[in-house]
Amino acid sequence: MLNFTVGPVQESKEVLEVGAQPTPYFRNQSFSKIMLENEAMMKELTFSDEESRVVFLTASGTGAMEAAVMNSFTSDDKFLHRNTIFVSRITSLGLWVSYAACSI
Repeated sequence: MLNFTVGPVQESKEVLEVGAQPTPYFRNQSFSKIMLENEAMMKELTFSDEESRVVFLTASGTGAMEAAVMNSFTSDDKFLHRNTIFVSRITSLGLWVSYAACSI
């Protein structure tokens, strides 16, 4: 089994103090303002059109991989893939069971 977590690492006092604070409530104008600012920064960094939208995933890396696969292909799609750690991880989750994938 592969473990992709980082650590152990020493955290600075400042980081520990921020982590000890309560999580901000997300259904208010203050949080919405922060997220809109984040979206604007991401669009600028990726040279996206103003009409583009940014999706922030509140998920693990596995959740992001699942979202990428499930929103990129349909069960009628056929594609080639290389046998990499990424592909092995997605396959182990059963995400490609319904897809016609050919390993190269």
